[in-house]
Amino acid sequence: MAARGRRKGKRSPWQVVPVSARTVDGKVYRSGYEAGVARSLAERGLAFDYEHTVLPYVIPKVTRVDWTIRTQSGRTILVESKGYFPPSAREKVAAIVESNPDEDYRLLFQPGSQAAKLGPALAKRLGIQWATGDSIPDAWFEED
Repeated sequence: MAARGRRKGKRSPWQVVPVSARTVDGKVYRSGYEAGVARSLAERGLAFDYEHTVLPYVIPKVTRVDWTIRTQSGRTILVESKGYFPPSAREKVAAIVESNPDEDYRLLFQPGSQAAKLGPALAKRLGIQWATGDSIPDAWFEED
């Protein structure tokens, strides 16, 4: 019996095209479509490279920082409080620090949490201040 929503004999779009169908002139392409494009270019005698050029890209995003505090002198410190700290959150913190080098961005880790175990090493690597505790340290407010 065919799976619900699919006609019998139809290949689902997420099934992998066999390597033989993705190979053109000894080069294996990621998809049957790309192999077809390569075949078309080769048949027309056009010069091309496949996945030769590497381009970095950034997807612009914004974040809302948990805490904005001001020191006695009026300087602004941005504090992100973390308990759960999955890889995606660690990557986000690194991207925030890299994208905002002029901001005083710090991390506060929940005691006994995953973040308290993993976060300090990241903070040190990024060169930012951090603390572990249930509250933002008084010393941060007292800075000049």
